Amino acid sequence: MDLLTCVRRLLDQLLAWWHALVGHAPPRPSRSAAVQPAVLTEWSVATADNRTEYSGMFYVSDPRWRQPVAVRGFIVEWPGLPTDVYLFDPPEMLRQHRHGPCLQLLKPDQQWFRLHWAKPALTFEQSRYCVEQMMWEAANDAGPR
Repeated sequence: MDLLTCVRRLLDQLLAWWHALVGHAPPRPSRSAAVQPAVLTEWSVATADNRTEYSGMFYVSDPRWRQPVAVRGFIVEWPGLPTDVYLFDPPEMLRQHRHGPCLQLLKPDQQWFRLHWAKPALTFEQSRYCVEQMMWEAANDAGPR
């Protein structure tokens, strides 16, 4: 991850913290928002049949260790349907988050978890934002449990 991406993420997290402090939620990406090329630099994209598959890393910075927390992920985008989001071996802090029970182990002998949405995201960008927001909250001990 390059320095510019780290700075942008840090600014996004500071903005989210500010909004939480003053009582406003951070802005959510628009459902019609196109995926920006900069967002895809860390994600590989493949099109198969009627779906688009993204694989890469979710990143947030954890202020306690002053280093990014990374979780390998896989997002499947279906036309007109909610996305499928998978996380590989999410850290304990993420499992302890208020949405931790939404992570469902796919097979007992593997480490892939599926994120079961209460309110599903429809695009890659929305899915990535929601997962990274959840990771940020878990790393910063934010939000009710």
